[in-house]
Amino acid sequence: MDRRVKKTRTAFRQALFALLDHKPIDEISVSELCRQAGVTRRTFYIHYDQVSDIFSDYQEDMAEQVTHAIHAGKMDPDSLLTIFDQILMANFKAFRYLCQHPQQSDLIPQLTQMLVETFASQLIAGRPAASQQLILQYAAAGLINAYVYWFDHESTIDYGTVVKTNRKLLASTLAQLS
Repeated sequence: MDRRVKKTRTAFRQALFALLDHKPIDEISVSELCRQAGVTRRTFYIHYDQVSDIFSDYQEDMAEQVTHAIHAGKMDPDSLLTIFDQILMANFKAFRYLCQHPQQSDLIPQLTQMLVETFASQLIAGRPAASQQLILQYAAAGLINAYVYWFDHESTIDYGTVVKTNRKLLASTLAQLS
């Protein structure tokens, strides 16, 4: 991607995330977004049709980051969880918004499925049996749902507790694979 295009899209994303702190995406106008980004409406329409397209574009980029990171090589569950946590924290505002507004997101089911596939490829030789597939689905959905729960209860649960608990739960769940 051209450097100027990347810079413009980054400006739109940053503006969108700043505005999302104060209002839902469906209440953000193109004019308001452009003012926040310091970019003209004409430039906006060169790249996007509507405000929600910025978020869709961002979801695709985040999914690519996760896919690239978790397919980097053979890893154990702890390493996979560490990578997932790093990506989450690097994309904190967007991920929190997705978790708190699941109707806006295709990313959560997509991340869950990516985790299932990654766990299967990294932890099971060959095609998983039906019971193993169920365990993998349970582990991935539980991991994602733990973050969703945390974002709704940030004032009562600290991030360290989430990470520590996820490690324990993931290890005990994946131990059922054998």
